[in-house]
Amino acid sequence: MALSSREDLGKAHERQGDHHFSMGYYALAYKAYQAASVLKLGKSAAIELKCGRAQHKLFQGCKYETNEKLKNSYAASEYFANTLEHYNSALSQSPDFACARLNLGILWKENDEIDQAIFQVRLAIKLYLKVAKDGVSEDQYQPRLAEAYYTLATLLQEKGAIKEIVAYLDKAVKLNPLLAKAFCMRAKFKANALDIVAAKADINQVDELLKTSCIKPNAFLLVELQEIKSLVEKMPVSQAISIYSVPSLTVFSSGALMQQVPVVMEGKQSSQAAASMIPALKK
Repeated sequence: MALSSREDLGKAHERQGDHHFSMGYYALAYKAYQAASVLKLGKSAAIELKCGRAQHKLFQGCKYETNEKLKNSYAASEYFANTLEHYNSALSQSPDFACARLNLGILWKENDEIDQAIFQVRLAIKLYLKVAKDGVSEDQYQPRLAEAYYTLATLLQEKGAIKEIVAYLDKAVKLNPLLAKAFCMRAKFKANALDIVAAKADINQVDELLKTSCIKPNAFLLVELQEIKSLVEKMPVSQAISIYSVPSLTVFSSGALMQQVPVVMEGKQSSQAAASMIPALKK
């Protein structure tokens, strides 16, 4: 059936973009979304968000590259700039667009702008809570609000706000019981706080989610899970040092005290370890 208008053709390009995005073809998705924007006779906040997400995925592909030349390439900076432009465009049209605000916070986090990221994510949480009060169905905002709480928890690691981090992780898993990465992160903090029983409960929850195929396994999650299992199983409680009282110290499996050990680790070492597992996961 022939398409009757530019708007219909624009919608077709948008659907094509959604398909490409779901398949991981982010560059093609971006082109389709841009075509949709032109054919629909103007930029909308929703299309701008989709354009931003496609560029964001391309930026992340460079950001987590183990090859330093690719990681710091001109392409990475260009993807970042394009993503920022699209998210800001979406927010200029719809300032209460919580999803765009959260994505902007995540983008700043990935660019190591922690204070800016915290500011944006806190705004996103306020917007999602406002949506909840307006009577919107829970399935439309709860998973994203859970993601916002988890993101804020990861950001607050830089500030050492341990109790606040755990509180946000509690909220995240309550809103979304399938958010395995939040269970995994909370298990680390519970273990370091000597609450081994609670840590094991969170580990078991992640194992169960993986076993029942409720979530798709990824290299980063599997590395995190392996690390926390090792910590919980090999660290004698009698020799453990809580990071609540000694923030800069952590215990190895032998019980020996060492400084700067990344028990709560989301940095370069985790990225490298995850990258090393990716070929195995593809088999």
